Amino acid sequence: MIFQTYNFSQVEVVLIDTQVSNLRLVRSVLDRMGIKKVHPFLNMSGVMESVVASVPDLLLIDADDAEGEALKFVRWLRTDINSPNPFMCVIATTWQPTTTLFNRVTNSGVDDLLVSSISSKQIILDRVNSLIYERRKFIVTADYIGPDRRKTAREETPSVPMLDAPNILQMKVTGQWKRLAEREQIASAMVWVNTQKTIRDAIQIAILVEFAAPGLLQTPPERQTFDHLLRILGFIEDLQRRLVGHPKEESISINCKNIQTLIEQMCSTQVQSVAESNLDQIKTLILNLMCTLSPDRSPEDLSSEVANFVAAYRIRLAQQVSDKAAQLVVEPFQPFPVKR
Repeated sequence: MIFQTYNFSQVEVVLIDTQVSNLRLVRSVLDRMGIKKVHPFLNMSGVMESVVASVPDLLLIDADDAEGEALKFVRWLRTDINSPNPFMCVIATTWQPTTTLFNRVTNSGVDDLLVSSISSKQIILDRVNSLIYERRKFIVTADYIGPDRRKTAREETPSVPMLDAPNILQMKVTGQWKRLAEREQIASAMVWVNTQKTIRDAIQIAILVEFAAPGLLQTPPERQTFDHLLRILGFIEDLQRRLVGHPKEESISINCKNIQTLIEQMCSTQVQSVAESNLDQIKTLILNLMCTLSPDRSPEDLSSEVANFVAAYRIRLAQQVSDKAAQLVVEPFQPFPVKR
């Protein structure tokens, strides 16, 4: 594909790079592509205000800042219900492509990672081209919203819902962009994301209770299990924020508050014993919550998903403990032979 055949004149970019020379270089490349609306920043100060005000089509962001503010911003952009466009195209740049940084970038919701030491002109052209015509679909989990993080197709998990996210960058370079169409597509996609996120929140709440249950029923309960319960409060808060306009908003909200009350009571007192009947009450409320948010799935199906996830997670934890123990095995000391 030849980029000169596309009209980039309407494309708007926010560019953040802590290196002045790299900032100038990338801006020059964007200019040669025909992108004239570029908002450059040397740090994250003022970036949120600029993004909210202009709602750019492409965000080029430096992932090497010491405080990690850039990736926190991308996560906010993807997950916050007040984000101006959670589906904005985002490319992160780095001079230090370590495994740790790669994982942080991937989990933030970035579309792509660009190593700054590589020839900027061709790479930027290639990456933008990929975003226009080969952009990965979006997925929603309990703790992630963004492009599918797997490199291979999800053939083994076909039930995972995926979204062709609104691609305003593509609409603009191909001459299909209209402001009203942009707003309608983003609004429609946001409804889908909120629906999926509330479902995943409810399932994650069930998983946390199921995982904590054995420890809660001990006498006295394992203290760590209360930490799992406290995590539930964050998912309830997120779920309730996303309920606005839901046809069963009131009943779901009441259910959430009942779950929240039981969890808070249990965690605030750090009780010496947890009655199995109280745990069953919480599980029943959560199952009702999942069924209300996923009316197309049976209670048995939802319960099975939760149980299977917890079982698989316990196996992974046991394997991690086993691997760590194996690494601690010290070989018997073999003295060096004494030369005589």
